[in-house]
Amino acid sequence: SWFIGEVFWTYYELLVKTDPKASLADWFYLVGYVPLCIGLLWELKFLRHKVHKALSYTLRLLLTMLAILFSGIALYFGVWQAIKPEYSALENGVAIRYGVADIALVLMSLTVVIVTLEMRGGKFVEPWWWFLAGLGCTFIADIGFAMFTPQYETMVSYYKPTLDTIWIVGYLAMAYGLGRFGWLVQSARHSILASSKRKVMY
Repeated sequence: SWFIGEVFWTYYELLVKTDPKASLADWFYLVGYVPLCIGLLWELKFLRHKVHKALSYTLRLLLTMLAILFSGIALYFGVWQAIKPEYSALENGVAIRYGVADIALVLMSLTVVIVTLEMRGGKFVEPWWWFLAGLGCTFIADIGFAMFTPQYETMVSYYKPTLDTIWIVGYLAMAYGLGRFGWLVQSARHSILASSKRKVMY
């Protein structure tokens, strides 16, 4: 969904030469958050079975405070500051939805971080850190875009290439994490099937 959104955004910017804000690209971006959050919840249920030892209350409190801080940043820059009087109601509505989606991502990521730390290592930990790093880059780029939208749209100085680079790095990190996670799952399935076949033979 985000890839399709990037294609439409590039199409509007480079080919049609029009402002892609509140366009079809935005709807694909926003829709992408829904399966992402659902997938994180599903994987959280899977990871819960691999928890070795719960985190201490102090560490949980610290992570929760960080999540509240990042949620506050998303609320201020992604929602409150995203409202521009010169924009239409539709454009402001789309901008606000990005901030709300980022808050949801922060809260989901907090839960995954806690469970990942509780796993105390293992093959599935590395892919999750890559994926979470990608989410972090996406969060930073989204907030940066909300803060510097005029500079980004008018291509002032280094704003656009910097934010675009952060987004791309985030996409690559998430893609690598998901690919690595998928490879590990497939390897585990093959091992289980091979073990089952050996038992049947004996």
